[in-house]
Amino acid sequence: MANTFIAAVDERPIVFDDALVSIVDFKPTISMKITCLTIGSRGDVQPYIALCKGLLAEGHRPTIATHAEFEPWIKEHGIDFAPVAGDPAEIMRLCVENDMFTLGFFREASSKVSKEPYGQRLQS
Repeated sequence: MANTFIAAVDERPIVFDDALVSIVDFKPTISMKITCLTIGSRGDVQPYIALCKGLLAEGHRPTIATHAEFEPWIKEHGIDFAPVAGDPAEIMRLCVENDMFTLGFFREASSKVSKEPYGQRLQS
């Protein structure tokens, strides 16, 4: 028996039980909202622009969440933008010195991040 993969879309199961069919060929029937989060330099943002352009072409609604300095560049490509607070250079320093997403990274980053609710930071 061929491998079977079941995905739920609109609560209706979709069964991939044909060995010649791949989940890679599957296209959702509805438009999806997708947010890509990245920090760092232009080189860290650029691959997400390419990815989101492909998602736009497929009818999805992508957003890139990153530092404000990249907003015009991202919007120039017709991609929605969401701001990420913090100084990119400081965040990169934390990543290099503590290895990204380790306990040390989170400990030092949380001591430097504002304690204001997210919505208040966006309004200021």
